[in-house]
Amino acid sequence: MSPRTVFSLAGDAARPLVGAQGRDVPIVASSDGEWLFVQGTSDLPAEIARVHLRNGQREVLLSLIPPDPAGTIDILRVVMTPDARAYAYTFVRALSSLYLLEGLR
Repeated sequence: MSPRTVFSLAGDAARPLVGAQGRDVPIVASSDGEWLFVQGTSDLPAEIARVHLRNGQREVLLSLIPPDPAGTIDILRVVMTPDARAYAYTFVRALSSLYLLEGLR
């Protein structure tokens, strides 16, 4: 079974999710049940797309990056409403300081 497989609650046969890419993480299904919103690769900015569950059509909707991306390593879990009108996400940031010392003996 492929890691990107659609299972029917009505008991129909499982089938591969055409249009999904290898590192896609599911977020939420659309309110009409026709689309699955997914987070793409872990590259920055994070790509949010929707994949049509019947024909595999893929559409990129958003590119997420924090307003101040300094030190941002990764966009973690994204949550979204089924109508895609509101979303939230968390991210990992690693900041450091560099000190220059002169004249030490």
